[in-house]
Amino acid sequence: MASKILEFIVVVSSVGFAPAIMRFVSFYLGNRDYARAKGTILYSAGIMFLISFFLAVALFLLSDVIAVKLFDRTDLPPLLKILILALPFTVTGSAFLSAIIGLKLIKQHVAITNIMGPLFYLAILSFAFLLG
Repeated sequence: MASKILEFIVVVSSVGFAPAIMRFVSFYLGNRDYARAKGTILYSAGIMFLISFFLAVALFLLSDVIAVKLFDRTDLPPLLKILILALPFTVTGSAFLSAIIGLKLIKQHVAITNIMGPLFYLAILSFAFLLG
């Protein structure tokens, strides 16, 4: 349940930047305007990080209210707080993944999303399992 809430919040906090990043990076790359392509990637990632950071702070403070009042689950707040801490990094990562698609580096995108992503989650789960 908490991971689905985080997925929804990631979509909301990215505010449509991902398709725009893909479009403008590929447009500037086609026009050989590498400075604007780089600026689009960095500016968009920065804006997305700031939006998601402030949203994460607000949601972290309101996680008890969200879990109990909205979902009627008393066991959800600790999980929600842990996942909310990852929100800015998840959103910024999605910005860079969109940029990778815009740069037409499809093999790297597939390797990151289908190989590195699951391995990273497995490592985090293993670490959490060892902590108890």
